[in-house]
Amino acid sequence: MLDPIQDMKTNNPKMYWFIVSWLNTAYKTPNWDGYDDYDEWRVKAKSIGIDCSGFARIMQDQIFDKTIRGGSRGLLTNYCIPTNRDDLTLGDLVFFKAPGSTTGN
Repeated sequence: MLDPIQDMKTNNPKMYWFIVSWLNTAYKTPNWDGYDDYDEWRVKAKSIGIDCSGFARIMQDQIFDKTIRGGSRGLLTNYCIPTNRDDLTLGDLVFFKAPGSTTGN
């Protein structure tokens, strides 16, 4: 399971251990009450669950020192700008339109 990120263990250990610390966490929209005390909040969140936009939010905050808020649509609307694939850097969030999607994004 960790093969795709194995090189991070030596190249970017902070991100590697952040990702590993959230493995096997249930999928659920998190309760953000108490997030200001991240270490205590994380213990509760790991036992309750986290969704993908919540995981992106805390990774941006804890690893990249960037503050973002909202679900996937809010992240796309409020924080994203179109970028060429060649210009992507570590920490960029990538959104794509799924084949057959009827939404405008």
